[in-house]
This record gives sequence, structure tokens and C-alpha cells, in this order.
Amino acid sequence: MNESELYIYLGQDEHYITLDEMNSIVNTINTISNDLCVKLLSNYQDISLVIYPCEQGSFKLKIKHMLLTGVCILTWLNESEAGRAFVEGLTGHETPYYYKRAGQILGDAIKGVLEKDIFTLEKINNKLGNCGYILDKSIKEKSVLYEAINKSKTIKSISFNNENSNAIPKKDFINHIKKGDIIRQLEPNYEILDLIISKSINTKQQGKWTFELLETKKKFNAKILDNVFMSKFLDGFYPLKEGNQDDIIKALLRIDTKIKNGNKETEEYFIQEIFNFNENKIKVIPQEFEKYLQTKYDYKMPSLF
Repeated sequence: MNESELYIYLGQDEHYITLDEMNSIVNTINTISNDLCVKLLSNYQDISLVIYPCEQGSFKLKIKHMLLTGVCILTWLNESEAGRAFVEGLTGHETPYYYKRAGQILGDAIKGVLEKDIFTLEKINNKLGNCGYILDKSIKEKSVLYEAINKSKTIKSISFNNENSNAIPKKDFINHIKKGDIIRQLEPNYEILDLIISKSINTKQQGKWTFELLETKKKFNAKILDNVFMSKFLDGFYPLKEGNQDDIIKALLRIDTKIKNGNKETEEYFIQEIFNFNENKIKVIPQEFEKYLQTKYDYKMPSLF
């Protein structure tokens, strides 16, 4: 069993906190733990969080993270310069320190998130580059916690170690709160797919058509950006079939994804190009697909996350 401990010491005169404050602490730690577990560890099956009874102090919690044996840190944290810088920036230790302490990296990473101010966390997060902004969810969840304790009439400080050293005073809580949502527009994803036309727009007014994936039957709405095809379609060059026969296109589908606070929020679909319309061969399908995307659409490989 791999274990790591996290202390939360709330500096106040009273030896209690409200239920809302307790719920905020538990929910924040649980969300950050599960999110960082995915980003830092492999071969883990589940994470168990255990809260120990209050120890002597204004209000002191000890939370233990328990992971099954066999977990190990993800290779990118050591094999890439960005990964090594991320580990050292967040935990204060170089990646090799955790080779035989895989379970400890989780606790140290959570402590780093909770102790460091938003400016520092965003600096660490933004340096990841193509590895993705993997602290977005943690930053937002940490902000929820600090917003809750900042409203408290009794809590004067917070620290995350057994000795209550380097406590963060209440006047600095504001530096640990990220205002507003964290919105990221990811690099678009492209696929060449066979699609059934479920609903078309037969006027010059721009709008979204409804399509159905030929293989899975999943339906979605998408705007057609292939102006040459649209012009000829509206002029009658590519008539739709009559009756209950399916109209099928082979098209380049672009999927735009937005991430909000570390969670996939929305997906928007666009028909970038149409290669075939029923039996009509309109364009040659590119053979070197990725090279074609890079040349024509300035495509970049998506990040790890």
C-alpha cells in the first residue's frame, strides 16, 4: 500500500468549523486528488482518502491518501523537460525523488497546489506547453476552498503541515482565489468520415445541417464550410435522393472543443471539406492525412491532456 499524508491546520481560536467549511475542504481535496492521480500516476486502480480525528490545534485535520501497491509515476514527468520542471515547481523535488515514493508524489502535489498562490500555479501550468494545462481543475477547486474559508468569521489562517509553519494569513487568501472560469480552446481535431445527411438547408442562408455517423448512428449538427460544394449544391449539381434513401457524404469533419475549469465543456462540429456526395467523386482524398492538415489548416498535434 502506497500512502501519503496531508495536514490541514486552520488557525482560529475555536476548536470547530462549520459543516459547510468541512464539506468544502473534503470536496476540494477529493476533486484535486482524483484529477492529479490521472495526470501523475499509472497502474492505479482507486484512491482512498481517510480523515483522521482532530489532533491538538485550533482545528487540525490529517488526511491520508491510500493507493494500492504497483503504482508508478507517468513517464512524461521524467522524460520531458516540461514534465521535470512541472514536478520540481509544484513539489520542490526532482522527479527521480519519487521513483520509490510514487504514492508520495500525489500528496506533495496536492500540498503544492494548496500552498502556492494563483500567480505561481499559473506560471507552472503555463510552462507545460504542448503537455496541456493540467492544473486548471486543481486551480479552480482550490479557489472554491479559499473562497469558503475567506468568508469565515473565525478562521484566521491555514497551513498544510503538521507543525503549522508557514501559515497563510487570512489577508493573503485573496491571492489563492482565481476569479472567473478558466476557458481553453483546444487545437481542433480532424477526421475523414462517412456521414448520412439527416437534415439539409436548401437556401443560401447559412445554418447547420444535421448528420448521422454511418457506423455509430450518432447525430450532430454541423455547419458546412466548403463553399464550392455549397454553391454547386444550391445550383442543383448535387441533388438529394428521393424517398427514404440515405444521402451519404465522405467529409473532413472538424471538431472544436472548449475546456472549462479542466472539464470538457462543449464540442462544435464543422464540415471542412466534402470529398464524395453519394456517387459523385468531388475531391481526391488526401493520402498523407496529417501532412495535408499541417499544410492546409496549420494543424498541430493535440496535447497529452
